[in-house]
Amino acid sequence: MEPDKNFRRKLTVVVKFFCDNYWPEVLRLRFKPTDHYLSPMSKPRYLTKSRFKQALECPDKLYYTAKRQEYGDSRDENEFLRELAKGGIQVGELAKCYFPDGVEVETLEIESAIARTQELMQQDNVTIFEAAIVFENLLVRVDVLEKKGNLLNLYEAKSKSYFSENEIFKKRGGGITAKWKPYVYDIAFQVFVTRKAFPKYSVNGSLFLINKNLSCTVEGLYQKFLVRKLDGRYKVISNPDVEIGNPILCKVELGNKIDDILLGTEDLLGTSMGFGDYVEALSKSYMADTKLNTPVSVKCKSCEYKITEEQRHLGLKSGFEECWIVKAGIKQADFAKPHIFEIWNFRKSSDLIDQRRYFIADLNKADFEVEKTSSKRILPPHERQWLQVERVHNPSLGPYYDKSGLQVEFKKLKYPIHFIDFEATRNAIPYLKGLRPYSQLAFQFSRHTIDSSGNISHGEWLETGRGLYPNFNFVRNLKNQIGNDSGSVLIYSSYENSVLVDIHDNLSVSNEPDKGELMGFIKSITWSDDDTRGVWSGARKMIDMKDWVMDFYYSSVMKGSNSIKIVLPAIIKDSKFVRDKYPDWIMSATDGSLINPYKLLPPVFDNLDRLTLEPLMEDDDISDGGAAMCAFNLMQFSEMSDEEKQKITQALLKYCHLDTLAMVMLFEGLSNFGN
Repeated sequence: MEPDKNFRRKLTVVVKFFCDNYWPEVLRLRFKPTDHYLSPMSKPRYLTKSRFKQALECPDKLYYTAKRQEYGDSRDENEFLRELAKGGIQVGELAKCYFPDGVEVETLEIESAIARTQELMQQDNVTIFEAAIVFENLLVRVDVLEKKGNLLNLYEAKSKSYFSENEIFKKRGGGITAKWKPYVYDIAFQVFVTRKAFPKYSVNGSLFLINKNLSCTVEGLYQKFLVRKLDGRYKVISNPDVEIGNPILCKVELGNKIDDILLGTEDLLGTSMGFGDYVEALSKSYMADTKLNTPVSVKCKSCEYKITEEQRHLGLKSGFEECWIVKAGIKQADFAKPHIFEIWNFRKSSDLIDQRRYFIADLNKADFEVEKTSSKRILPPHERQWLQVERVHNPSLGPYYDKSGLQVEFKKLKYPIHFIDFEATRNAIPYLKGLRPYSQLAFQFSRHTIDSSGNISHGEWLETGRGLYPNFNFVRNLKNQIGNDSGSVLIYSSYENSVLVDIHDNLSVSNEPDKGELMGFIKSITWSDDDTRGVWSGARKMIDMKDWVMDFYYSSVMKGSNSIKIVLPAIIKDSKFVRDKYPDWIMSATDGSLINPYKLLPPVFDNLDRLTLEPLMEDDDISDGGAAMCAFNLMQFSEMSDEEKQKITQALLKYCHLDTLAMVMLFEGLSNFGN
C-alpha cells in the first residue's frame, strides 16, 4: 500500500530538520556501544578546564559537580568572591589589555561561542579573548588565543604571583614544582584540546603571571577594572581612559614542559596513566555520569562536597559521605563520630587510612607517643592532640585548663590592656603608582580596652575612600588610640605583628613628615627576627593570646581548630562568667546548643556570613581575613550605590568589633574560669 503523500512530505521535513540541527552533534560526540545513550535533543556534558582541574584533585568530583540541587558544595556560587579577593577577575582583564586588537567572544551560550570562535578563526591573523574550542565533549574557554597563520599561542592569565621561573621549574631534572602543577596542567589541558580540534596547527601554551618584582608605573591602575552587576552576574568593565603603564603581568613560556606532560614523561599528579588516556577516562566518566572510584585518601579532607547540618535539612546529600560509604565500607551512622581529619595538626592520617582506622575513637595513646620533639611549646603538639582524642573517648572529662600556667601569663600584663585586630588586603593589581603587586594595605582595625577598674571601651578605624593609600593613616590612628600609655597590647595570632612590621618598611622609604615617630611606635609594640630589616623586640611587645590557648586551654567545642571564631563559642560554653556578662551574645539553637556569635552578625554578601566566607578564601596569598578583604575590594572595585556601600561598611565594622570583643571574652573567661 503506497504511503500517504502528506505523511511522506511531513516525514521528509522532520528528517531534514533532524539532520540539519542534531545529526552533526551526534557525529561529533562519536558514541560507542558502551556509552550511556544520550538523546540527540540533549546537550553534551562538556569536560571543561575547570572540571579538569577538579578532577586532578579527585576524579570522582566530576560526578558531583554541577549538581547543586542534589549535593552540597562548599564552593556554592561564590567563585566570584574568591577571585575578587585574589584580584583574579581584574588580572584576566589586564591580560587582555596587552593585546589591543583582540576580539572577545562575549556570549556564555556554548554553541554560540563555539560558532563565533570558528568564524574568527577564518582570519589569517587574529587574537581572540575567551575563545571556545571543542573536541568531542572536551571544551575550553581560552583567556587569550593568538592566531598567526598556522601557529596558535594560548595564554592563561593567573593572579598567582612569582619572583622567578625557578619557583615553577625544579633546578634538577627540570620538572614542575608541586605547587605549580595545577596551573601548568590547566594550560596543558587547553593545549591538548586545541591540538585535537586543530590538528594542522602548531599549538603553544604560556602562563601570564603576576611578577612581584615589578612596580606599578601609573596611578589608579585598579580603577581601570570596575565590577558591575548585570542581570544578576558580576562583570568587569574596563575603562579605556586609564593607562596600564609598564606590564606587571609577565609571560612564562612553558615550551617543552607541556609536551613532557602530554607525552607522559611528566608525572600526572600520581596517576599511572598518560595524559591522553587520563583525559579520555575522565571524559567518558563525566559523559556517562559515573564515578572512577578513586580510593579515599588524605585529599578527602579538603573535599568541597561535605555538607553542613543546614544543608542536610534542606535535603542536600554529601558526596564526601557517599564516597566513604562505598570505598571505605563504613556506615551512614558512623559519620556522627568524629573523623581523624578533625584532629589538629595531625600528620598520620594517611597511615591510619591504610589501616582502615578512620575515626578518632579508633585511636589510642600509643598513636600519639613520640620519642623526641623539637617543639618549644609548653604543651607539645602530640599532647594537645591527645587532649582532643581523650575527650572523644571520655566526654565527661570537660575542658582542659592550666590555671597555674595562665596565672604566670596574667602577672605579666599591665593595665590598661588593649585588644587589637587588623584587616588588610594584598591585591594582585596595585592601587597606587610605585607599589608592587600584592603590596599590603591595612584598611581597618578594632580595639577594645580594659582599664584597671574593669571598664571596657571600644575604638575603631576603617578606610572607606577609594584609591587612598591607607597604611600610614592606619598607624597614626592606631597610635592615637593605644600609643599614649604603657599598657599591654594583646593580639590573636602573629598577623598583626607582620602587618605593622611591613608598614614599618613602607615608612622607612617614605617622605612622611612624622615617619620617625610612627616607626618608633611600631618598634615599641612589635618584634623582628629579620637580620636584613633589623632585629628588635619592643618594650611593649604584643602578647599573642593564641599562645595561651595553645598551651593552657582546650575545649571539645574547638575540635581541631584554634581560630578565635571557634574558640569564642568554646569559652562561652565553658564560662558561666562570660555567659552572665554578655547575655546579648548568647543564643541557643532549637537543639539547645549555643549559636556561634559570628552567626548572629548580618551577612556581607547576600546570605553569606563570615564563617561561610572564610573557607572560600583559602589561598597562598590570602589569610584568615578573606571575607573582609573581599568586602573591602568590592567597595574599591565595584560600582555600587551608597546604600550598598553603607551595608558593607557596617558589616565590616561589626565583624572586626566582634573579633576584639571575642578576645575580651576569652581573657575574662580564662581569668575567671570556674566562676
